[in-house]
Amino acid sequence: MTERLTIFTLQGLGNSLLALPAVEQFQKHFNITLYLMNREALSFYSRLNLNFETAHFNKVWNIFLDEIKPASTAVSLYPNWKRELLALSRTKAGRKISFLDPRYPLSRFVRSQKIVAEPIHDIENNANIFAHLNLPYEPPDLSRFFPGAKKKQISIHPTASTVLKRYPKSFWSMIIRHFLNRGYSILLFSGNSPDEKSYLTELIQETGASDNLSAHCGLPLYEVAQHLNASEIFIGLDSALMHLSALLNVFTIGLWSYADYRRIHPYGNQAHVYLPQAGSLERAEPADIIAITEGVKKPDFSIQPKFVNAVNFYTY
Repeated sequence: MTERLTIFTLQGLGNSLLALPAVEQFQKHFNITLYLMNREALSFYSRLNLNFETAHFNKVWNIFLDEIKPASTAVSLYPNWKRELLALSRTKAGRKISFLDPRYPLSRFVRSQKIVAEPIHDIENNANIFAHLNLPYEPPDLSRFFPGAKKKQISIHPTASTVLKRYPKSFWSMIIRHFLNRGYSILLFSGNSPDEKSYLTELIQETGASDNLSAHCGLPLYEVAQHLNASEIFIGLDSALMHLSALLNVFTIGLWSYADYRRIHPYGNQAHVYLPQAGSLERAEPADIIAITEGVKKPDFSIQPKFVNAVNFYTY
């Protein structure tokens, strides 16, 4: 009889996507109940062809009011924040596993076996749970969830959750014109807020092109993933779409902002990061982004993750 595993994964959409490699591998060994803290992540996971149940916590009090199914093992994926740890503490399970991270003191007080968080990528920290359970871990091919042939298209995500990450429209219009002139179709993605929709509309107007250039606002993440998987290149801000593109092994250029790139850089076999120098207010140049796609700009340094090719970093 297959044991039941309860997994509590993360509040942000990007963090929920970084949990996908571990969840995909766990379903080979357990019957899974997956509790998510993000509604879009719930919709996305529910559409994947995986054999697990999904549930959703949207408020702290839901964790205390909702029923949590008993399990033989329960884990909180890294980083385990307040809501995940509260849910783990309520779970009836013979074995509980969480991460010990000094930034989240609550982790010290949850009665569970602890894995000390290493200064490595979140995906690799989650893989440490498998060794803790004496289980094999093989990095999955996530592109199999989104079948379809590659097209001569480029996906661009010029907006993000905060306007502080955004680049001027003139930056994007130069990149768009370059690739349109080389016969690519360009897909622009954003959320469904009036501000983001207006940004894409104005960007298309500034570019002065309509053929082979389209805006896609507020699409379900699963549909966005299908477009990303069919693309040759993704260029975008530090966001959930950047992480998803990299996980699908699309040639990905992430325009970094201020998060800890060492722990949550895009994770894939064709990942590239344009990284500001400490304290710099400068921005990347369109010509540099194009040079990365053409392989003529050399990285300033690289990080070699455990399960994928080296991730290249370019500073400005």
